[in-house]
Amino acid sequence: MSYIPTPYDDHDSMVKMYSDCTACTEMSNFVRPVVDVNAARLGAPSIAYEDFPQQTLKPEISISDAAHHLASRLHLHLD
Repeated sequence: MSYIPTPYDDHDSMVKMYSDCTACTEMSNFVRPVVDVNAARLGAPSIAYEDFPQQTLKPEISISDAAHHLASRLHLHLD
């Protein structure tokens, strides 16, 4: 694997590329992912607009009196 291809090189045949990938996979110790058949039968989750909440509340930030006083002395306007 000392050959470094350039962008101008022609691609190998599909059989050669497949055999290279198979050889790499066999040399590395990759664990094949286990597919849960039951999860595949459930289908994809819904992306329908109605399935998501319409209004989400934003967190409120409270400013203490001491921080407000300090900001007024630094001429920062916290309203």
